[in-house]
Amino acid sequence: MENRCTHDGSELNGGQLEDGVLVCPHHGAKFSLKDGEALCAPAYEPLTLFETRVENGVIQLRDLRW
Repeated sequence: MENRCTHDGSELNGGQLEDGVLVCPHHGAKFSLKDGEALCAPAYEPLTLFETRVENGVIQLRDLRW
């Protein structure tokens, strides 16, 4: 998933993990690790998810919300 909170664009690095939920370290917005959905205010939009794979030593990503 992307590393930007959909509430204000701040980085999610350092956020707490609680039972499959990522908590934004800046304003407490919560996101499901399963599907990126915003679970509480102040975020209302889901995080962008990326399908990943490694092919010939190269990490490849694909946006899953097209």
